[in-house]
Amino acid sequence: MDQGQYRTSFDQPMMEQKVYGRSRGFKGCLLYILLFIILMVGLAGVGVYLYTSVLFPNKIKGDLLNVTYVPGKDAESGKLWIVTDGSFSYIQETKSPGKYSVGREGIFCKTWTYIYDPVNQQVLKKLKTDYDELPPRPEMFTKDGNVWIVSQEQFDYEPMINIFNAETMEPVMDTKGFISKHEELSSGIINLSVTFEEPRHFNIKTRDGQSFVYSIELDELFTNYNDLRVRMIGEGPETVNIFALGEKSSGPRKVLYRVTGPAKELKTNSLSESYLDDANTLKFFTKSTAQKLTPDKVYLEGLILYQDKDAVVILHQDQVGKNASRMLTCVGTDGKLMWTKNQDELFEELAVTEDDAFSVIFFMKSKIKATREGNLLLFKFEPKGIIGFDFNSGKKLWTLEI
Repeated sequence: MDQGQYRTSFDQPMMEQKVYGRSRGFKGCLLYILLFIILMVGLAGVGVYLYTSVLFPNKIKGDLLNVTYVPGKDAESGKLWIVTDGSFSYIQETKSPGKYSVGREGIFCKTWTYIYDPVNQQVLKKLKTDYDELPPRPEMFTKDGNVWIVSQEQFDYEPMINIFNAETMEPVMDTKGFISKHEELSSGIINLSVTFEEPRHFNIKTRDGQSFVYSIELDELFTNYNDLRVRMIGEGPETVNIFALGEKSSGPRKVLYRVTGPAKELKTNSLSESYLDDANTLKFFTKSTAQKLTPDKVYLEGLILYQDKDAVVILHQDQVGKNASRMLTCVGTDGKLMWTKNQDELFEELAVTEDDAFSVIFFMKSKIKATREGNLLLFKFEPKGIIGFDFNSGKKLWTLEI
């Protein structure tokens, strides 16, 4: 039995058989009954699996880990690549003298990878991957007709890179292949992280103590990020516009700003909310300026999920407090409202409720993501599911609940 991190050891010696009148028969019957129950539970599990697989072939199983979109010829032909955690997980408490710990453990650890047609709600292909422990949470992206599934070190797992053909799901390259392609990594990778901010790249550390930046677009290693940046956008002080939400006292009433300044400063410095309303401080620390983009509008507990040169997508609430509805708003770079999606067009579990202390934005923000693929906005809420919106109009195209 694959038990992941969960290990059970029995230190007691084998029990010797003893005869005490009718006790032997009772214990023997009890043993057979227990074995029968275990067998029935196992058969029931197999039966449920076969039943759901046959009658519900298009059901996505497991908890959502990540998803990426593979564009098609048009909005109707694009496909989703979905990775879910199909493990049986539980919370385990460990107590010992002077030590107490609580952790998530698992048995039957595995992931399911699907190619899914969201328009026709159909599973086209699926792949099962077994793990010794709970699987790591991967990053995913599409490039040149391939899907990359990349995970950093976690538990006893080393960093993993797996590349598949986006249409056939056939393996193209794994971690060993990636390392052999770049001889600088020959000692092995001990640390890897993915950055999707342009220029997209990996930060890699090797067993022999070296650090590299891998350019996803160029398929090339650099010794540092600045070399990559110069190669991609030149040495000049490129001026960029970014969106930022802020409130002078860091309260819930966020205001939307458009910040203009050198790309290097805005991409390497974390903008403090207090800077946005203080022109001198902002100029001193970031060489930038800020303008209120929607001065008459506040975004309660606002969180920027996605932004590019065209628009910004914000998650916010209709009120503060223990109960609130959340909504999704898209604002153009000119400050005009493009669209708003109310709670009833999102996931019900996205709302703030007094019954769930973890529904406040502090705990929720790591579970909510948005990405853009052409004119499609992917709104991801882990582990609930994904919604596809038309980026320009906000029209809901499809919903996948997992």
